[in-house]
Amino acid sequence: MTARADRPASRRPAGLGPADPVGLGLWGVGRFGRFCLEQYAAMPQVRVLAVADVDPASAHAAGDPHGVPVVPFEDLLADPAVELVYLGAPPAAHQAMARRALLAGKHVLVEKPLALTAEGGRALVELAREQDRVLGVHHILRYDPLCRAVGHVLDQRLLGAPLHASFENLANDEVLPIEHWFWDKASSGGIFVEHGVHFFDLFAMWFGPGQVVAAQEVRRPGRPAIVDQVACTARFGAGVHAWHYHGFHQPERMDRQLLRIVCERGSIELSEWVPTEVVVDCVADAGTVAALEAVLPNARVSLVEAYAGEHRHTTGRHRALEVDGRYRVRADVGMAKWALYAEVIRALLADLVEAVLDPAHRPLVTDDDGLAALGMAVRAEALAAGHGWMGPTDAPPPRTR
Repeated sequence: MTARADRPASRRPAGLGPADPVGLGLWGVGRFGRFCLEQYAAMPQVRVLAVADVDPASAHAAGDPHGVPVVPFEDLLADPAVELVYLGAPPAAHQAMARRALLAGKHVLVEKPLALTAEGGRALVELAREQDRVLGVHHILRYDPLCRAVGHVLDQRLLGAPLHASFENLANDEVLPIEHWFWDKASSGGIFVEHGVHFFDLFAMWFGPGQVVAAQEVRRPGRPAIVDQVACTARFGAGVHAWHYHGFHQPERMDRQLLRIVCERGSIELSEWVPTEVVVDCVADAGTVAALEAVLPNARVSLVEAYAGEHRHTTGRHRALEVDGRYRVRADVGMAKWALYAEVIRALLADLVEAVLDPAHRPLVTDDDGLAALGMAVRAEALAAGHGWMGPTDAPPPRTR
């Protein structure tokens, strides 16, 4: 898909220039929406004008502390001062509400996923192009400083070519009671669609376009309506093999994640789902170590083993290498997880606002990126259901069709 060639110099209402904050309205301000509102309210690039929610109590809990009025969604859409709408409701509502906002002339930031189906997401992208509106998707990992730094390591081939990557998500379900919409695929789309899209998008940023080739799901013993574990195998770019696992079954205090990339001359490990720390383990020469220090923030280098003379010679993938040692490089973002989370949320919105102000600006994550991640997630859900049921051996598999 391509952008319209006849875009105007500005997408803003008459009388507003680049120095004027963009009017923002929010629809869907539950636990995460309130967190987003707190970040947006502190940004000089935007002015939060209204909040709306199907639950008035949630709307007031979000808006009142910031002096933001609570209005019906129809009034939010009708307000000409609201230029950009953030949609933070459950996934099943994304497509319909985004369509309404786009038809009302608003720019839209949709909480991931873009829609529940690839067809629905594609319809939104096409509508946004027709309306010449910015359509953003809340794939925040592209804005994480460590994820971007790792991208530079991979692009510069500092550890050679990437070969394999894995993501293990041991997530908590303490905030997801049995009746939560997360467990209902009709509302959430399933774990791959509701959550896995983040990591399909991140891997595509690092390695290139991806395709899911196999997937499985596990239903909770005694509660066959709940799928709490999924896994899939995918390929990205020029032959990077990947494995993703998501399990929502931990106490909140044991919520943890590990992402690992295997390259020709070492590996990269990132911890936390919004990564706060990275560890590189590699064999390298002094120049490569210096390049890693330059790319990775707050880098600390440890020499694990030094090589000299003939011991500098080694091979990998049947190619000769000259290395000075085995090194471990640790780097971090220099802030706590929730502070980082807030920073990437603000960075994504600031990038989207720049696209509103300047039609030539291409955001770091585009609507096409959101659509590609959604397509992978929908395929993974279909493959997982179609490959049968993994669960208690004394119970029959549920019907999937």
